[in-house]
Amino acid sequence: MYFDGASIEGDEAQLSIPFPWHVRGGAEWAITEGFRLAGGISYEAWSTQQELRADPEGKLTLRGLPAVGDYAMKPIL
Repeated sequence: MYFDGASIEGDEAQLSIPFPWHVRGGAEWAITEGFRLAGGISYEAWSTQQELRADPEGKLTLRGLPAVGDYAMKPIL
């Protein structure tokens, strides 16, 4: 009920998500006709995803907020 009179103006934001890169490899060795040896390795650089950013670039405004009035959304890190 507190936010019944509030509204959102705008529907755009720039979203920046640095997705990590992956390196995978594997090998198989057929020792005999019925026996095989296989192995694999994988590396995923999730440490590159330190920051997710949403930037409305001045295009999103909350209108009619109680005790605030209008509020232009700022970038979210």
